[in-house]
Amino acid sequence: MSRVPGVAQVRAQFFYDTDYRGYGASTSATPDAYATSEKILFQSTRNGNLSLSNFPSANGLVGNQLFQIKAVRHEVLFQAANGDVSFGTTTGIDGIAELMTLVLSGSTFDLQVNDRSAFQGPLTMTPAGGGPWGFVSDSVRPLITNGDPTGKQIYALPLPIDIDANEPVKMVEKKYSLAGPSGSLDVVGAINNFQGQKLSRAYIDGIHTRDAT
Repeated sequence: MSRVPGVAQVRAQFFYDTDYRGYGASTSATPDAYATSEKILFQSTRNGNLSLSNFPSANGLVGNQLFQIKAVRHEVLFQAANGDVSFGTTTGIDGIAELMTLVLSGSTFDLQVNDRSAFQGPLTMTPAGGGPWGFVSDSVRPLITNGDPTGKQIYALPLPIDIDANEPVKMVEKKYSLAGPSGSLDVVGAINNFQGQKLSRAYIDGIHTRDAT
């Protein structure tokens, strides 16, 4: 990385923002932990709180910064707390693994640059490429991530997406209920009613260019 004044610094870096991150049942009174049917990421003012986001600004990249997106990734996690795998008032879900499958298969993203869709699809097609995985002590409390937690699992974009300075960037995350013969399964409600740890985080991964001074 160059440190010569007036010379641009180029680094490999990902930016991330969080859909929900919490513990126990979530309500609208705890918005950072609360899942909704639609949430817009990379548009908040949470910069500086690295537990939630490292994106520079709600208005996009500042100054003379540039970013070339080479991959989109999603990290999703549900884990029992003190052995509690209950779902509160939600019925029809049998364990963490089933919740994970329902969330991943029933959620989509739409990455937009300058209010135009640049890349969209289901969360299952944007593996995390990292995160916890395995079993704590039994098959009831699995540690599951979105895809195998290896770099080889990351879906590299065939063509990079360029973001110029001050271009607005947002990721529209949507979650859908699952229709069945006896009614719909409320996936959003299941996320919020889950009594354990929950996390959904989106990443845009690539090459970041900024002034050296």
